[in-house]
Amino acid sequence: MCGEEFEMVFEGNWEVVYELPGDDIDFFLKPDESLKIFSEEAYDVSQKYVRDKFASLESMDDKSYRGQLFDHFIGILFLQIDGIHAITRYPHSKRGEIDVLIDLSSAPDDLFRMIGHASLVENKWQKYKSEISDYNAFESKVAEINRRHEVKVVFFISMAGYKSSFDGVLDDDTTPRIIGWTREHVERMVEAGTAEPVLREAMFP
Repeated sequence: MCGEEFEMVFEGNWEVVYELPGDDIDFFLKPDESLKIFSEEAYDVSQKYVRDKFASLESMDDKSYRGQLFDHFIGILFLQIDGIHAITRYPHSKRGEIDVLIDLSSAPDDLFRMIGHASLVENKWQKYKSEISDYNAFESKVAEINRRHEVKVVFFISMAGYKSSFDGVLDDDTTPRIIGWTREHVERMVEAGTAEPVLREAMFP
């Protein structure tokens, strides 16, 4: 506001302020931004971390932003399974962004045989039950990815559940098989600190 142009190249114009947060907040990160960090640390988080992050998502007022963070949260739950890698909000799709793309090329043999090289997860955390239009949009993404990878099973998470129009389209005999999960399944993942028990139950009932 002094009328002089701010020049980033001159270090004399910089002022750096450090704030040391408490133990429950990641250094140099806002609380919710830690869900976006996919580093080596994301492969081994504590059950407390998972429970705390889920609680913060539930209390969030901005539902749109919560939906974005929920994708990262689900990705982290899958990262807790040995050999599984995940990319959240994957943009490389003509049919739209993929919420979670899962790489199983290094996964345990039994999961690799049942699920294939790759899988997808669609996440819906909204007030109303998911409609068949949500399913159709996801199915088109699955079809596109299936042309590039060996996709046998994919997952659709709807925290509010599903409308009756979904009857007969989830977990049928078609390939790729689309398995539906609800809040109950996510809460069980949170309790376990990983998606593994719910995933294994779906594949080996």
